Amino acid sequence: KNVEILGFKDTLGASLLKGKECNLTKPIIETTQYILGEKPKVRHVQNYIAITLMAKSIVHPPIMYGKWSQWDGKPLSEKPLFYQGLDERQAELLSGVSDECVATAKAIEKKVPGLDMSDVIHVFDWYLNYYSDQITDKSNLMMAMRTNKAYDGLVHPMKEIEPGKYVPDFTYRYMAEDVPEGIVPMKGIAELAGVSTPYLDEVITWCQGKLNKEFLVGNKLTGKDLKDTRAPQKYGYNKLEDLFTGSFEVTPR
Repeated sequence: KNVEILGFKDTLGASLLKGKECNLTKPIIETTQYILGEKPKVRHVQNYIAITLMAKSIVHPPIMYGKWSQWDGKPLSEKPLFYQGLDERQAELLSGVSDECVATAKAIEKKVPGLDMSDVIHVFDWYLNYYSDQITDKSNLMMAMRTNKAYDGLVHPMKEIEPGKYVPDFTYRYMAEDVPEGIVPMKGIAELAGVSTPYLDEVITWCQGKLNKEFLVGNKLTGKDLKDTRAPQKYGYNKLEDLFTGSFEVTPR
């Protein structure tokens, strides 16, 4: 089997959750770096909530929603470009969701003493940091994604229903994984932090319909399928402080 590597990220953020009875003494970040090699550079992020709010599962659902929410149902003759086909509406949705994650991080930092959420940055800044040598036009989010060489030729997930006729595949991981495992947990954290998320709500509402799931009811995570997600509410975490208490260290050194 062959794998084509289109590009490397310059850096990769990593956080640690260390059980209070863990006796591991090996340097985890340094060992991981040795295994990966020179690139990407593994950078220690103080806590796992910052990592969760910066997960790149933030990217796919808004783009899918922006592309296909107005689709007329007719098959396409070719597979459209995913990242490099980004339009202004998709960029607006992605930027809006990212703004809500940044606002959530800032709200948490104010409420939890000693927590550093500065690693939660806007997705545009993330692209400039992580793909700095891959992007040709850095003028705005849309153009940064459209001119990212690491994304050359990547297309929307499609199903061929007959020769040369394609329809979107809403069962692909961009939806099936990145919604329940990505943006729904982000929404759950924002809910605990008391942050309003109209963009996340809009995207999740459309996506859950395509997945035949119910996570969000109105603007609250009270749907019958919440059990199929990684939202903190699934685990009985109903207060912000629940995320930072337990038999583990949130910010191990």
